[in-house]
Amino acid sequence: MHTVQEVLQQCTVNSLVVKLPDIQFEREFYEQIAAALKGIGGKWNKSKKGFVFKHDPSELLNRIANGEQINLQQDYQFVPTPDNLVDKLLEIAVVGLTEQDILQPQCFLEPSGGDGQIIKGIFRAIANKFPKIKLPSISTYELMERNRVILQGIPNVNLLGEDFLKANEQIKYQRIIANPPFSGHQDIDHVYKMWSCLAKPGRLVTITSQSWVKGSDWKSEKFREWLEFVKAHVITIPHGSFKETPVGGCILVIDKGVTLGIPKIEFEEPNKLKNDDYEDLSSPEELIAELLRLEEENKVLVRSLRDELSKCFFTGSDDENPLVIVQNLLDDSEEITTSILGLQELTNKPIKLDSEIVESSKSSEPIASKPLSNPVQLSLF
Repeated sequence: MHTVQEVLQQCTVNSLVVKLPDIQFEREFYEQIAAALKGIGGKWNKSKKGFVFKHDPSELLNRIANGEQINLQQDYQFVPTPDNLVDKLLEIAVVGLTEQDILQPQCFLEPSGGDGQIIKGIFRAIANKFPKIKLPSISTYELMERNRVILQGIPNVNLLGEDFLKANEQIKYQRIIANPPFSGHQDIDHVYKMWSCLAKPGRLVTITSQSWVKGSDWKSEKFREWLEFVKAHVITIPHGSFKETPVGGCILVIDKGVTLGIPKIEFEEPNKLKNDDYEDLSSPEELIAELLRLEEENKVLVRSLRDELSKCFFTGSDDENPLVIVQNLLDDSEEITTSILGLQELTNKPIKLDSEIVESSKSSEPIASKPLSNPVQLSLF
């Protein structure tokens, strides 16, 4: 009988792909292995028959193979910003910038550098807008050691430290672009600190969670008042825009000492199914496994919405209570899952391990709520 550590020790790394040993696993045991690999940034890729990483996973793989528990997303609230979302941030951020601005050493700050997604987006935006000028220096902070190593390898990046919130930052920047951690209202703390580091004139463009939009806690209420005071512009990011999580968010645009235009930002419908999404699923058992995965994904969203609604107080009958309605949806979803599992048993075949296995949705971490069909819009501007 193998242990998870023993299996991880037998994994091989080929370029940026981690492949499991040629062993038949029970589903529950496989999910433990998959969770460990996804915790260090891996993502299952059917065509490559392994877990694909953006960066060399060898060091982190060795650490979890020796018993260390690592979950980068939970430990550091690290969720990479997708390129298409980065480009939208920069489309807003570069409005009003001149060549003279960009040549200043204190033009750009990215206070939560991550693995450099936003920083690379800044370089792309500048190269497109001003193709003849030298790329600027970008200042940044980053908590995660692995990401700091990545950032140090990117030219024109000035890594100032680890924790932006603890930094004694005295420089004022003309443009601050960020995607800070969400949990525990860290995004609110970051916005206040970024505002204090923003030059006048200057523009702050940052992603935040949606939890403050309707939150009844003191911090959310004061944040909404402050956003109204600084005339913030709020753009809703649809749920599903981040590949690693169903969480949605907001883009905050805040100008200081200047009023700049804001281009129209549109989002594609997230998670919209395409005809070619399932063309490589060639058997009933694979199609059933995919159906089960999608149902589990839906339950993650419904649970997240339930967790957020539970913080609010509603009056009226059960038929008019959003929390009761959402709980009913969750109950119905559980019945659907049971039916799919029954259908799976009727196929009388095990699900192949080269197809995506159902994600575990039993996370103890709450996920930001899914917006209601008719969300209340804030009058902030």
